[in-house]
Amino acid sequence: MMTTGSWTTNAAIKRAVLIAAAFLVGLIANLTALEWSVQRTEAGGVLTVLTMSPLTNTEPAGSDIEVDILIDDITDFGAYELDIAYDPNVLQFKRWEDASFLVATGRAQVCQGPSFPSPGIVVLTCSTADQGGPQGTTGSGSIGELTFSTSCSGQSMITFSGTAISDTTGAEILHRQTAGSFVLLTPVVSSAPCSGETPTPEQPDEGSLTPPPTSPPPPTHTPSVPPTPTPPDDCGDANGDGVVGAVDAALLLFKIAGLLPNVPNPSNADVDGNGQLDSIDVLQILQVSAGLIGRRALNCR
Repeated sequence: MMTTGSWTTNAAIKRAVLIAAAFLVGLIANLTALEWSVQRTEAGGVLTVLTMSPLTNTEPAGSDIEVDILIDDITDFGAYELDIAYDPNVLQFKRWEDASFLVATGRAQVCQGPSFPSPGIVVLTCSTADQGGPQGTTGSGSIGELTFSTSCSGQSMITFSGTAISDTTGAEILHRQTAGSFVLLTPVVSSAPCSGETPTPEQPDEGSLTPPPTSPPPPTHTPSVPPTPTPPDDCGDANGDGVVGAVDAALLLFKIAGLLPNVPNPSNADVDGNGQLDSIDVLQILQVSAGLIGRRALNCR
């Protein structure tokens, strides 16, 4: 059984649980919104949707990452609160630029500065103050743009961990959220790997090699060398980075939802060995990522 002390000292598991929790919250929100969508469709309504664009960002390490937060089919837009989750070891929040879509009809806007309730979570909040003013914005558009800075190579998801939208009377607007945005930062010569990555050892320059001795050294006893252990199984490592983590689960979710044609290593992603990529594979990868089961519990073919 994992002790409290080992849990609090294992930063890698904490990060994995944080990201995994964001994914699970998003999944639950989407399932709940699906029920709302059926109800509203039956009543002749249209469900409001929050999305991120672009779906994927592939940039060299050191680049800024920009993600638009879009809203579709909103009526009488009055306020929003967006909780955005990301890996703070890969991305560093830089700024949030509100696009003024909330006040496109001329209402007065009141925004609170971005807040950070925990590492890897930023909360963005804006509302309209004049209850007696014009009706709120109706339609579709960009709420604003998130910018993250980067200093190392790595991978991260940017996801909605919680959202609230209301109209100008303060009534909640039912909505759903999409999966989010995936960031891949490719290494460059001057970049260091992010925390959790395994750096590639530098090869010594040929000119710095120690020259052989002029005379052979005296014979010494050479102890027997145990055989090299078998490398760990790559089952669960859907993206091929050597780690089974929440990013692998996220890529698999994108594939299942039809947002990606495939994952980089589909045979590694089929962790229950049934020949299909499905939600059971996602769940088991998340369990490994959170330290709830061991990697050897997976069963790729």
